[in-house]
Amino acid sequence: MKDAFGAAYYIKVAILFIAIFASMLAVALNYAKAFRIKNTIVSYIEANNGLDDSLRQKIDNYVAEMKYYVTNVNPGSQTLATYESGYVFRDGECEDRGYCIYHYSTDNSYTNTHEYRGDYYKVVTYIQIQFPFFDVDVKIPVTGETRLVTE
Repeated sequence: MKDAFGAAYYIKVAILFIAIFASMLAVALNYAKAFRIKNTIVSYIEANNGLDDSLRQKIDNYVAEMKYYVTNVNPGSQTLATYESGYVFRDGECEDRGYCIYHYSTDNSYTNTHEYRGDYYKVVTYIQIQFPFFDVDVKIPVTGETRLVTE
């Protein structure tokens, strides 16, 4: 009888380790997808030298094709990066599919010693981790920036 209880304990421990391993694998795959989508959006913007409506449609098509969707993305405070080394936040929006694109440009009132260097874009995608049994929804941002682009 003693061996039966010991085997049940070891089965529970094995199931726990399998659940932890599966969770880590799922997070790694979500991170890889978010990272790939962020890099593709950045390369599209750099190749186009900025963002326009036709490029937004191309990005939306790519994201839909990759089946990337993160629910309830809040763009956050738009004042979080009003000034970043001489650049000011110009505009930004979070799309329904769960990625955000922020546009920064040179702020002439911030400093008069620097000439116009160009604009840049910050792209944010998210890793979404949900625990339905505990009603927990965690979003981890994955950010990237373009090189300076001239529009």
